[in-house]
Amino acid sequence: MGDLSKSEDLKNTVKQFIHDYQANNKAIIKSYRVEGNVATGNAFSGIASLEFEYKIGKRKKAQIKTGKAIMKIPSLAPMPQEEIKNFQVLFDREVLFYKTILPELYKLGQCKPFAPIFYTATETNAMVMEDLRADGFKPGERSFYLDWYQCLKSLEVLATYHAFGYKYLQSLDMNDPRWRLIALAPMGKPDTNDVDDFMKVMEPYLNEGVHQKILQLRNEIAMLEEYPNENRMYVLIHGDFRSDNIFFKYDSENKPCEAKIIDWQLSRENNPVIDLFFFFSNNLPVELLLDYGDDVLNYYLEILNKNLALSKANRSYDRLELDSDIVYYKHITFDVIISGLLKSVQRATSAEDPSLANAIRWLVFMYKVGIFS
Repeated sequence: MGDLSKSEDLKNTVKQFIHDYQANNKAIIKSYRVEGNVATGNAFSGIASLEFEYKIGKRKKAQIKTGKAIMKIPSLAPMPQEEIKNFQVLFDREVLFYKTILPELYKLGQCKPFAPIFYTATETNAMVMEDLRADGFKPGERSFYLDWYQCLKSLEVLATYHAFGYKYLQSLDMNDPRWRLIALAPMGKPDTNDVDDFMKVMEPYLNEGVHQKILQLRNEIAMLEEYPNENRMYVLIHGDFRSDNIFFKYDSENKPCEAKIIDWQLSRENNPVIDLFFFFSNNLPVELLLDYGDDVLNYYLEILNKNLALSKANRSYDRLELDSDIVYYKHITFDVIISGLLKSVQRATSAEDPSLANAIRWLVFMYKVGIFS
C-alpha cells in the first residue's frame, strides 16, 4: 500500500477539503492532523484519517469545534491499466451517488440519512467524507455473521434505499447522462446451464432425505417460473451490501438503533434480489435463513412498501413478485452464493464433515427460495 503520509495526492486532497469545507460551512479551519495507513482500504485505495479544528460564527459568538473525516486516497502501488479503468468507473459512480443522487433521494421522503456526509472529491480520484466512528457508529465485522437485530436494521436501510431509488429512476429520462453513467440495464433471461452443472457436482453428496426435500419443492418453483412479470422492479442497488460496509449505532441495550452504508458501487444489475442475496450469502448464517427466511423477506417487503407509499411512487412489490424475481435472476444469485458452496464442498473430508453439511443446507435454502429449477 505504501506510506500515505508521503502521498502528494493526500496533501492535495487536504487542501481541496479545506477549501470546500470552509466555503460550504462558512467556517475557518484553524488546524488539522492526518494519520495515514489507518486502514488498507481495498486493492485500489487506502484510507487516511483527518482530524480538524474549525471556527464557526462571527466575533463574540464564534465557537471552536473539532471534526473528523475519512479520506480515500488512490493506491501508491502500480496497477495494471485494466484495473485503473475499473477503479475509475467505481470512483465516478460513487461521486455521482454522493453529489447528485443521494440529495435527491433524501428529498423524496422523511427518512434518516443512511450514508455518511460527503465533503469533496478531487481530480486525482480521492474523496473525503464524514468519519462515522466519530459519531458513535461501528462497522460490522466481515469475518463474523450479523446477529438478528443487525440483520433487521440492515434490511430497514436497504429497503428504504431501494424504495426511494425506484422513485428516483422513474424521474430520469433514458437519455439522461446520469442514467448512462449508472449503467442500469436488465441482463435478459438467465442461462441455467451453470445450475445444471453444479447439480451434477453435488448429486453424490446429497443424502436421500435432502434429495426428497428438494424434489418436493419443484412444483412450487415451476409455478414461479410461469408467473408473468413483465413489469419487473428496478431500483438503485448498492452493489456490495455486506457487513463491513454497514456501520451501526447501538442503544443502551447494545441493540442497533441506526445504520449507515458506505462504498456505494451502483452495480449494473438493478433488481432488489441482487442486493438481498449478496447480503444473505455474506452476512447471515444459513441456519437463520432456513428457519426465518420467510420472516426476513417479508420484513424487507414491509419496509419497502411503506417507503414506496411515502415517496408516492404509485407502486408496490409483493411476495409473489419477489419470489418470481428470485427465480428470474437465479444466474446472479447463483453466482453470489456458489463460490462459498464450492469451497465448503472442497474442504469436506467425509460425508459427515460440517463444511459439507453447511453447503447442503445452503443448497436446500436455494431450492426453497427458487434459485434452482
